[in-house]
Amino acid sequence: MRNELLICASTFKPVLKSQTFAFPQPVKFARMFIIDITYLAPLPQIDAAMSDHMKFLNACYKNNLFIASGRKIPRTGGIILAIGSSKEAIEELMNQDPFVKLKLAEFKVTEFQTSQMSKEFRGCWSEGVRRRQ
Repeated sequence: MRNELLICASTFKPVLKSQTFAFPQPVKFARMFIIDITYLAPLPQIDAAMSDHMKFLNACYKNNLFIASGRKIPRTGGIILAIGSSKEAIEELMNQDPFVKLKLAEFKVTEFQTSQMSKEFRGCWSEGVRRRQ
């Protein structure tokens, strides 16, 4: 599993003092995943860690791993649409999320085969995969 990961050349500033994020290697044919996050802690604890969680999300967007994300309604967690080389690589990445590291949330990763998408999204999808190569 570790050989699927690499430290980015522009190492992300640690969210938790001794932490850097390892990102999956670029892949030619990325697979698509839904990450379902469920909060385990009360919202005040979630809100206290939100800044670090957002830094993690932003680093994943910068590395073209996440396509979209947001809170569930009602606010019991979140959903992330991601691309990656394998379910295991996405799980290892998500174990670096401050919410997970601090045991404030758990997650479930579901891989799905994209069979249809809008023309506009197809352009964005192709561009994101090209940037990761």
